[in-house]
Order: sequence, then structure tokens, then C-alpha cells
Amino acid sequence: KGPGDIRFVKTLTKLKLQHPTQVFIILGNRDLFKLRFLAELAPGNDNLDDPWLCPWEKQPRLLSDFLASSNLEKSHLSKCKWMLECNMGCQGTFATRKDELAHLQGTAVDADVLHSYTDSVDPNSDDPWMLEFLRAGLIALVLKDTLFVHGGLQDESAGHVPGHDVEFTDVHKWVDAINAWKERELRDFEQNPGWRISSDGRKTRGGAALIEYGTPGAGKKTVIYYNPFDDGNPVKRTDKVRRFLDESGIKCMISGHQP
Repeated sequence: KGPGDIRFVKTLTKLKLQHPTQVFIILGNRDLFKLRFLAELAPGNDNLDDPWLCPWEKQPRLLSDFLASSNLEKSHLSKCKWMLECNMGCQGTFATRKDELAHLQGTAVDADVLHSYTDSVDPNSDDPWMLEFLRAGLIALVLKDTLFVHGGLQDESAGHVPGHDVEFTDVHKWVDAINAWKERELRDFEQNPGWRISSDGRKTRGGAALIEYGTPGAGKKTVIYYNPFDDGNPVKRTDKVRRFLDESGIKCMISGHQP
């Protein structure tokens, strides 16, 4: 999100590859959101008459309403603008991405913006730069006595890994497990990036659980989509979270979701 995003992400990925033991990338909700683009915007993947709606949105703004109020024709290009503006929290990002492409290419049209979003996470594209960033990133990291996550810990997320019935009580083992889960989900996305019907009849896609983990849809079991503040003031750790950290020798936790 914001100006210079392509150059910024590529620079971070390059630094990580050049200095793998010194540079670490902690993934956030806006990073995981990008996996949505391929299934929802690639031609033939999604029905423009009945587009997928985020299940965590209580009152989603419909694509048809957005098109009418914006005086736009029904197309994947218009849908891209709807996604950014109405259910990804990226107001104004279409324009900044167009400016970024113009800077990189010399000129840019709206269609270039659409293709840049889908190509950036398409495992078969010539330059899947966002997908490479996600491969390089982590959900959680421990360096000495410090834990890094994007959002924070609460009782339900401490030690929790999606798909595991038993919670981890050791922070180091939990970090290894949740990062390994992220890798499995990303491989699933790369193998099945488009929509498919699951065995129980649901519309789904590869990496669906990873996408949801960075949204309100994950509830209280995510360390990414969580605000550890109350009206801007830090909230005291619960006894469970404190024990989870203390018993593994973690003295400090750093997050960045809410500055």
C-alpha cells in the first residue's frame, strides 16, 4: 500500500536473499491479502455477476452498488478497483500503483494495474514478485529473547496453529510449526491458485486458510489481525500469554500492525 510499493517490496526481498541471516520479513494482513488477486481477478476465474464476498464483512458493499455509484462498467478492471476500495482497505492504492508502473515503465494505463496485481502472485508469470516476498516472509520469529509478530498474542492465538488440535506450549516449537504451516499453505496456493469446489461443496482455493488468517475471519486465533491496544494504549498481557512467553525465555515481543 502506498507509493513505490513494487520497488519497496522487491528491495526487501533482495535484501533477504542477499543477507538471509540478518534480514527477516514478518508478514502482515496486507501481504497475505494479495493472494486473493489471482482467483478473483484473472479472466475466467470469477463470476462478475456473483463475485466472492469476504465472509467476515458484516455489511459488504456489493460490486453492483460500487459500479453504479462510480459510473463504471462491469469488468475485471472495475472489480479490481472495488476490491481495493471496498474490502481490502486500500483506498487510493489503484492510483499509486499506476504511478509506480509509470515510473518503472515510462507509461501506464489502467489495464497495466490490473495485470500487475494478478501477475505479482501468479506462480506462472515472468515476475511473481509479491509471491517471492511471501515465500521469504515469516508469520513469527524469535531472535534471542525477543518474539516478533505482526499483530500480537492473545489467549486464543498463543500456541495455536491452524489445523492442529493441540496448542503448543513452547514458543520456539510454535514458531517453527506456524511458519511450516504457512509454507504448506503457500505451496497449496501455488498448485491451486484458482477457484475450485471442495469435497463438501464449498467454493475454495489454494491457500484459503492462509488468506483468512490475516483477516477478521480468523477470529481471535490469529497473531496477524489483532490490535493489542485499547484506544491507543497498550493492554496488559493476560496470565496465559505471560506464561507462554516466560516459560520459553521470551522477555520482549515486538509487533507492527497498529503503530
